[in-house]
Amino acid sequence: MKQLTPEGDPDRFFQRVGHANARILFLDYDGTLAPFRENRDEAFPAPGVREILTEIHHETDTRMVFVSGRSIDDLVVLLGLDFTPEIWGSHGRERLLPDGTREWPPVNEATRDAFLKAEEWAAEMGWGTCFEKKGGCVAMHWRPFPPEQREQVRDEATSRFQEIAGEHDLDVHHFDGGVEIQTPGIDKGLAISRVLEQYTEGEVAAAFLGDDMTDEDGFRTLKSRGLSVLVREEFRPTEAELWLQSTRELLEFLDRWKLNCPVPEGEKVNE
Repeated sequence: MKQLTPEGDPDRFFQRVGHANARILFLDYDGTLAPFRENRDEAFPAPGVREILTEIHHETDTRMVFVSGRSIDDLVVLLGLDFTPEIWGSHGRERLLPDGTREWPPVNEATRDAFLKAEEWAAEMGWGTCFEKKGGCVAMHWRPFPPEQREQVRDEATSRFQEIAGEHDLDVHHFDGGVEIQTPGIDKGLAISRVLEQYTEGEVAAAFLGDDMTDEDGFRTLKSRGLSVLVREEFRPTEAELWLQSTRELLEFLDRWKLNCPVPEGEKVNE
């Protein structure tokens, strides 16, 4: 673990975790909990991650919240947990609650038309298998392509997506290995903010673990209210306060979270 700012002291943070009235663990998925794969349907959690998350859920008083660019349905399958997690999918555009309740954003006809244009373009290019439809956004992935073709796919997809988005007042965002057209005004930071709004200032200890540029909104939102943690092998400029460089360090962080959290009261321990 490498401390990036004075506020990123892990020892001080975990003391706070142990004494807080509430604890929230915000988690990105791809690149953070799971290594990237050319076949994104095979991007399962790194060894040991599923087990420690399960232990944290059952054995500590932690609210675990996944905040991911993936759709809810994709993430539930890949996580493979023995409980229903709280998920803010599609960068916060759709939500799954632990009781199974789902929330989706409304999408107007003009936005649906824009998404259809992007889908038809991908099909015309012969790239339909790398096109993804999600709640409130669509994405083009170039990681499945041969390395020598990825730059071409990136440039052409970015150009076409920007053209479509401009026609329909939508946003274009890049992520590690792809580009998206999104409905405006929603990001991971807003999802985290909506969760934090349920707690009064100072009573909650929270951390957000993420890896790519789409997680920076969440890092900024958590400033002064928790610990933002960059999880990736190679460093990049970031708003995060702590840097984990490997799966080993990720597991160490999660294990420290577990050890410093109080045991919950009631049936959760034995559920």
